[in-house]
Amino acid sequence: MLHVHETVSGQRIEYPEPEPDVAAYLERVRATVADVGAGVEEVRMLVYGEQNPILDTETFGRPMVTHRVLEEPLWYVLADLLFRKELAMRGQDPAYLAAQHTLSVADAAQQLGLTEDAVRDAIAKRRLAAWMKGAEPFVNPRSLTIFEANERARRGR
Repeated sequence: MLHVHETVSGQRIEYPEPEPDVAAYLERVRATVADVGAGVEEVRMLVYGEQNPILDTETFGRPMVTHRVLEEPLWYVLADLLFRKELAMRGQDPAYLAAQHTLSVADAAQQLGLTEDAVRDAIAKRRLAAWMKGAEPFVNPRSLTIFEANERARRGR
């Protein structure tokens, strides 16, 4: 059975039915995010700490986010839950962040010198941040500079 988590930015994350221990952990994180008495650090410790069953503990002998973890859709659910708690604690309205994402895929592609498909692919691979407005992703113009620098580094330039 597939589960769907909608991020604060409107993106859909699909993930398979987690193992019982992972499902219990996920519910604990969700409950902590919803708890007005819990702070961001409490959620951060759950997401990055030893209680997180999806973190890699073998490579470095302690819980780490590795490439293997980044391949797990559930990691992005956890990152979104942490982001939600951070927004709530700062009293920041997600609509404010959404308003900063003004470039359509076509506009971002033109500014980056890429095809629209390449921009959509970068968004899907989480290399370019986007905010869903309806069914269409929009990009923050400031993200383009970061994306370009990261792409140069990825290509070894």
